[in-house]
Amino acid sequence: SLNALHKAWSDFHVHKSIFIELEIRTHFNFPKGHSMEHYELGIRAVGAAAGFSTEHPERLHIDFAKLAYGASNKQ
Repeated sequence: SLNALHKAWSDFHVHKSIFIELEIRTHFNFPKGHSMEHYELGIRAVGAAAGFSTEHPERLHIDFAKLAYGASNKQ
């Protein structure tokens, strides 16, 4: 849920300094990290993006896996 996303993002910001202290990261200034800040507000403002469903790719995977298996010697 969006509330869980908000809580997880808030918790990350509270505790992210440990990664810098342990020298795992030197900063958190990267594009995906920055974009993540806008996901919750964007979804709340305009709703979920229709193009991000995994239903169609999963269906294609099943079809292609069956075709590959059918073309193989089934071993």
